[in-house]
Amino acid sequence: MNKLNIDRLLSLDETDPQQNIIDYIDLHNRQKEDHEQLEEIKNKWDSLQSGVSKNEKDLSHISDVLKSLSLNQEQLSKEYDKLVESIPEQVTEISQKIYRQDIIGIPDYALESGGARVISKLTSETYKIQPEGFIGTLSNFLGIAIKPGRPPTEAIHPSVHAGSCWAMKGTQGVLTLKLAKSIIPKQITVEHLAKEISFSISSAPRIIEVYAIEDIKSYSEEYITGGHSLVSQEKPYSQFLGKIEFDPIKKSLQTFDLQNILDKPIQYLQFQFMKNWGHSDYTCIYRVRVHGSP
Repeated sequence: MNKLNIDRLLSLDETDPQQNIIDYIDLHNRQKEDHEQLEEIKNKWDSLQSGVSKNEKDLSHISDVLKSLSLNQEQLSKEYDKLVESIPEQVTEISQKIYRQDIIGIPDYALESGGARVISKLTSETYKIQPEGFIGTLSNFLGIAIKPGRPPTEAIHPSVHAGSCWAMKGTQGVLTLKLAKSIIPKQITVEHLAKEISFSISSAPRIIEVYAIEDIKSYSEEYITGGHSLVSQEKPYSQFLGKIEFDPIKKSLQTFDLQNILDKPIQYLQFQFMKNWGHSDYTCIYRVRVHGSP
């Protein structure tokens, strides 16, 4: 009830009852209106309070969700960084696994890790880098290499990387192997560094002859004790299996069929390199494979 209504109620005139009744009814109606307005305002206030409370709950929920998303994002970021760091190792591991299985899908009986061996005394000399001038002459006289080359075993390792080859001295020479087991040789594979990443193919082998050594003891006596040259067109105690021409421009890895197939298995085999693609100092043998049946 507002102040005006109260004043009017206090000013009722007892001498005029009819007017007093009219005034009373008017005051009652106004009081009712005031009450209704108060209830309306109260309801609005309650609604507003409820809305604020609801908004606070919504804001609290949103805040919790954002915190959870932030934590998830942080965890995902850590996992991503860890994954990125592990990718090179995984790629390397997968590549090595595939390569160990051999990309040509044929057993390689000349693979060192499979049991094959290089017969050093029946293999040509490795190229050695010597400086020019007096120091080079002196080191050559003393038989000391300033930078010795990689050994012939590089030619029967599975990995092929720039510089990871056997640098055979000169343009002609031989690589004699004891295979992982006795087989009838049927194919050979020659691999060189791909031309896309090679500085030059002039040191790549070109003409290659393949021989099966049937009596390694007699053969060794003939060449080691007898002092004969390892490079020869006539080789006692051995059989000629074939002659191939390797062209790394066409393909860096090539498999060739041997022309002559033996009647019985052998375990000793010799690659005779007769010519390279133009380098006069050395011939790079990256990898050779031997395929056949036991």
